[in-house]
Amino acid sequence: MTESHNSTLRLELRCLQLIKRQSFMLLLCERAMPQLVAFSAETDFNHDLYSECVDIAWLDVMQQTHRSNYKDLATECLARSPDTEEFDHPMASAALNACLITATAMRFFDGHETECIIDGAALAIDAAAMSAQRSNAHHPRSLSSAELKRDPLVRRELAQQISDLQYVADLPTEPIEAFVASVKARARGD
Repeated sequence: MTESHNSTLRLELRCLQLIKRQSFMLLLCERAMPQLVAFSAETDFNHDLYSECVDIAWLDVMQQTHRSNYKDLATECLARSPDTEEFDHPMASAALNACLITATAMRFFDGHETECIIDGAALAIDAAAMSAQRSNAHHPRSLSSAELKRDPLVRRELAQQISDLQYVADLPTEPIEAFVASVKARARGD
């Protein structure tokens, strides 16, 4: 949504060790997952693959190993993502974004490319923008790009990402179990 936000993320992410970049990416997944789970509960969509992917990635963070074929998982996540044309549900787009964030995370875990994290963060911002459109636009008019940038939901997501990044950057990684537990608790809002 904003190139300045992407530039800030890129700059900050380059300074972080891999475990912290991985954790930030998974934090994006964890924050998106409740919408996917709620969507699944109200439709016939099965979210198990996405939850399993996040769990596998957390295990790798904790063991500091590369155990899975993340490239195949990313492909599978994309292939199984809900088609928003098939689901007439208000959360279909948010669920799709959660699936896409998970697929992007799997791509990141495969090659450790920072741009995957930027893509995941952009998807989270898009989800906030879609929610803002649903909440604040009055049919047939939709919010402009400038209005979306000023919308409290979008601004909150942008601020949350910067805050999450700083949180992960400042958090000691030892013991690893405590580090992961703290990041997961943050994702739940504890």
